[in-house]
Amino acid sequence: MDLTTKITKLSIFCAAKQLSPGKTDLQRWCREIFHYHFEMIHPFTDGNGRVGREPFNYLLMRSKPPYPKLLFLGKDRPEYLQALRHGNEERYAEMVAVFVELIIRQRQKVLEENFRRIMESGQRGQMRLSDFVEV
Repeated sequence: MDLTTKITKLSIFCAAKQLSPGKTDLQRWCREIFHYHFEMIHPFTDGNGRVGREPFNYLLMRSKPPYPKLLFLGKDRPEYLQALRHGNEERYAEMVAVFVELIIRQRQKVLEENFRRIMESGQRGQMRLSDFVEV
């Protein structure tokens, strides 16, 4: 099967799952499953998956409700690769759980850092976003 056919079949599969009535796990996880299968097709020579991660984050942000982007940080690489291994074994629930855990942990770290900045600022009363976000 050629590359265009593989990507077309994958897109049709996910579009059909998203439009079906009711929400099965497969439908709720379509973004993650699309990412996994897109990475397995991976026709790009750079080998680092950058191209595959962009559609994944696009699909996360376009969800209803929208989800935050998953940052693909070097320190999280072993977990990310483990998630893809779960996909290899069609253990999609475990794959999705790894992605969710990474997103939650990353967002929690951002919140903790912002709260720390607020507390260290010593300001009282209402604050502007620019008071603790570096520009």
